[in-house]
Amino acid sequence: MEETIKKLQIALGVLLIALLVVFITGAALIISYKPEPVVITPKPGDPTQPPKPAAPAALDPVAQKGESLFKNNCAACHSAGDDVVVGPGLKGISKRAPSKDWLYKWIHNSSAVVASGDAYGNQIFNKFNKIPMQSFPDLANEDIDAILKYLDAQGG
Repeated sequence: MEETIKKLQIALGVLLIALLVVFITGAALIISYKPEPVVITPKPGDPTQPPKPAAPAALDPVAQKGESLFKNNCAACHSAGDDVVVGPGLKGISKRAPSKDWLYKWIHNSSAVVASGDAYGNQIFNKFNKIPMQSFPDLANEDIDAILKYLDAQGG
């Protein structure tokens, strides 16, 4: 009888260990499970789907030139939006600046504008840690106009 009880105790111990292994394995599988994302393909005209945003308008040749000039001369320090990089984001710059002539002077040589005592120029200079903007004396006013057209096309 004692021998039978010992055999039952051993069998029960083995059964408990087996159940523990199954439990741990199942828990590990549950934890590591990553379901595939559900992709719902909307049907044309489905009113439950939000409308697709309109594609951005194609840039005209002048704005395309402005985009290239912006990327090559301005994008290292400025965003075309509101984000500050080194200098301010240029969204809305045509409306913020005192005049187009002021922008020409500022872009050609901002240090000269600051040195002249220009209030708006000094405000920008001080706001951005007194870091002078790089001068671009070789950009023609038409190039600056192209950059401004590109910026305006970006929502500015």
